[in-house]
Amino acid sequence: EIIVDIKDWSIQVHDNGEGIMPVDILLCGKPNFTSKAIGSCFGYRGRSLSDISAMCYVNIASRSKFHVSRFSGSIIHNGKSQVPVSSVAPKHSIGTSIICREIFFNRPVIRKNILRRSSHEVELERVLSSIRMLATMHPSVIFEVRSAANTVVFSTKSASTIRNRLSELFTGNEIAEQMLEATWANECIRINGMFSPPDFKPMRSTDA
Repeated sequence: EIIVDIKDWSIQVHDNGEGIMPVDILLCGKPNFTSKAIGSCFGYRGRSLSDISAMCYVNIASRSKFHVSRFSGSIIHNGKSQVPVSSVAPKHSIGTSIICREIFFNRPVIRKNILRRSSHEVELERVLSSIRMLATMHPSVIFEVRSAANTVVFSTKSASTIRNRLSELFTGNEIAEQMLEATWANECIRINGMFSPPDFKPMRSTDA
């Protein structure tokens, strides 16, 4: 689940995966640290959390399925874990929650521009455009966007396929049913996509 809250300047990511090992949670914000660099696949260079923490505070809470009795947490800023937390009392289900708080707290000009009424509408549409793309690429993930007025302006349910997600995003099956599916995979990656047939006629604004 991914929640973007513009009013609180925060982004929340919650998953139900294997969780992070307690020994790793203190290192996961360190530049170039990753536990997923296996084989010769590209990506997974361990820069995301450390780079994000340069412009916000990152709170991580996790329970590993290999240490179900232990909850671990950490606050990361500028690539360093500042407040490590560990408890034998399970306060978190198996999986990981990452909350980025006070985004752009050290970028006052960016914040000031976003808070302007005219800029706010533009930035909100940029956020929604990015979230729509992510929601299409990851149909099983739940997305929610809350505006500066604390109103939910975008939300999705978990979908089993990209086609089902397209039906949800476009409010109906007509467009989704016309899409053709393409799949490609090798030993490292798998790509799934949808594209329109040659005779596809997009809806005109006058037909809406």
